[in-house]
Amino acid sequence: MFYSLPNLSSHTVTPLAAPWSLDLVRPALASKDDYRHWCNNPQTAHAFFSAVEGTQPSLRVNESNPPVRMNGLVLDYDAVPSGNPVHSLLANAPADLLPAWMSRTFSGNCRVVFIFESPIPIFCVELGREFLKKAARELKLRKLLPGFESEALLDLSKHYELGNDWQPVGDGTATIPTSLLLAWLSDVSNKHRWDKEGVSIPLEVIRAEGQRRFPNRWPGGWEAFDVGARGTRFWDAHSSDPTSTLVRETGCQYYSDGGGWRNWEAIFGADFIRRWQDDRKGNAIKNLWFDGKYYWAQDAHGGWAWSTKDDTRAALAKYQQLSTKPDKAGTLSEVEDALTDIRHLHRVNKAMPFLFRPHGPLTYNGKRYLNTSTLRPIAPVDIAVEFGEGFPWLAQFLYTLFEPDDQLDYFLAWLKHFYLGAHHRDPRRGLALFIAGPVGAGKTVLNKAIIGQLMGGRQDAEKFLLGKDQFNDSLFSAAVWNIDDGVDSGDPRMRAVFTQILKKIVANDNFTYRAMYTGGEDMEWIGRPVITLNDDADSLRMLPETDRNIMDKIMLLKTRSPDVDTWPTDLEIAAELPYFAAFLRDWEPPAHTVPPVGKARFGVVTYRHADLMQAAASTDITSSFEELLDLWRTEWFAAGGPGEGDDAWNGNPTGLFSDIGRNDRLKQVLDKNFPHTTAIGTHLNKLIRRTASYVTKTSHREYRIARPTA
Repeated sequence: MFYSLPNLSSHTVTPLAAPWSLDLVRPALASKDDYRHWCNNPQTAHAFFSAVEGTQPSLRVNESNPPVRMNGLVLDYDAVPSGNPVHSLLANAPADLLPAWMSRTFSGNCRVVFIFESPIPIFCVELGREFLKKAARELKLRKLLPGFESEALLDLSKHYELGNDWQPVGDGTATIPTSLLLAWLSDVSNKHRWDKEGVSIPLEVIRAEGQRRFPNRWPGGWEAFDVGARGTRFWDAHSSDPTSTLVRETGCQYYSDGGGWRNWEAIFGADFIRRWQDDRKGNAIKNLWFDGKYYWAQDAHGGWAWSTKDDTRAALAKYQQLSTKPDKAGTLSEVEDALTDIRHLHRVNKAMPFLFRPHGPLTYNGKRYLNTSTLRPIAPVDIAVEFGEGFPWLAQFLYTLFEPDDQLDYFLAWLKHFYLGAHHRDPRRGLALFIAGPVGAGKTVLNKAIIGQLMGGRQDAEKFLLGKDQFNDSLFSAAVWNIDDGVDSGDPRMRAVFTQILKKIVANDNFTYRAMYTGGEDMEWIGRPVITLNDDADSLRMLPETDRNIMDKIMLLKTRSPDVDTWPTDLEIAAELPYFAAFLRDWEPPAHTVPPVGKARFGVVTYRHADLMQAAASTDITSSFEELLDLWRTEWFAAGGPGEGDDAWNGNPTGLFSDIGRNDRLKQVLDKNFPHTTAIGTHLNKLIRRTASYVTKTSHREYRIARPTA
């Protein structure tokens, strides 16, 4: 459905089903000025159409009649294309998201019309514009034809002259599916600043008023009414859809009956808002939280900071102008009353940083916490970006860094999965990343200046990842935990600890958060360990053990010296990152990097460079044990050896320890590196997991070791 004006001076619109079916002809006009005069002449009887419906459907959209629904898109392309523009539209538009019709404007330029399968709600002007920006990216509007007019797209009140030479694109019946439109709308709705759309009122106040006025109208009871919760249009007695309404901090967004937006004033009335605004205490405490010891509030820079009771009392008096004196009845002062309410109404279990979640109070594992993290990844530019557009140095660096070249696909797929989860505030688990290469190849730049800056921050995690430190409050404030060059994990026990910690980090999202002088608390952390190392033998000792329980949790990439003339500063790299982020946002990873359905636990197919796998295996303590076992087998089953006539050795780890020790030449190696029978059993089991065919387990702690083949 479209809405038509007879001229651009008119305010009354009439429904119009199909502009392309009208038999109206624009008169011959000598100039653009004549054309503009004709469009605005109140005597003109023509058709100027729009796909946007106003609050009053019979009136044109303007400030006093804001938009409420959108039925399609009308686009102007300010250029005269060469050839048939329909062919360009069919070639450049996504095959399943085609426009329906196109026409020519007075100047001979192109006008393109997309039709929605069904109308979608706009809710408010700013969100409508954000939706249009999203649609422009998804429909690749800039690429359809030359001269795309983005400003016209974002003008929700604009009406378009009927034009001429209407032509169908394909058969002229293409529509954009409602399910896809609602998914785009949901995405921009979740990012919208709803605090601009009305007065923010503490939800405990809204719950109480809702229970008083609309008892039993919220599914699950009014205690379940919270930001992000879905329910019915409780203010409408005739509404029955149990999930049509989404709670925002300043009101309710609803999708039923055409959809719309109601702030708290529209739902509860101006008197209710006025009474609440008069409650200075309510305003004073709405952003203050208590963790049992300290009071928390956002500082002038937007970060969360704690203060003592005395400091909070002084701030309430000075900045909120609450009284410190008891009233005439001798009850609590306004300040003490506010502090009491904070302790009871705004009590949180603890204040901790939950990365890439909305900051402020949240519920985790059934408990209420204060999320003190305001970390955000670099925001992408709001345009479609091809590889290298806006980030030329980065593109050249990455394109020439990896060997073989297909590693770049895996790296970008890994980074896209990491970035999009953070960008959409829905972080997902991912693989730990190892990057090995020659000295001076830019590994540190990749780790710190590119990945670290893109994801909003990094932290040196060497002590924690090697099991040397458990006081890790600073670590949980960063999304990237890095170890950068020069760490030698030659100690087998340290390497084993490192491997186990990596397994836990990748496989789990629940960790114990510890700050100095406080007890531990379980919390979510979904970031990435990124380890860079040189490719010499000593440095490669940092690679984890090649146990199959860790191999599916890591990415091993090998670099070469990239084709780079100069190394930019971190600030220069940061200037390119918004464009790189936009590329990652829209880039489709190749099929070989995408896990099969049902196995997308970490978002990308793992890649392990063969050279690094060989290096990891060669420095593995189990590999050393296997070498010792091979030497022992050769002599044990040799002519004149104890097992000369046997097909296999059978026994338990204690027996094997004793039999290897009978060989004086091997006993010294055994005692130094594998001094306990427990270690013997551990390495036998690891060899079995590596499918070493000559070792099998016959029963509990009983093993069979076969004679070497000739």
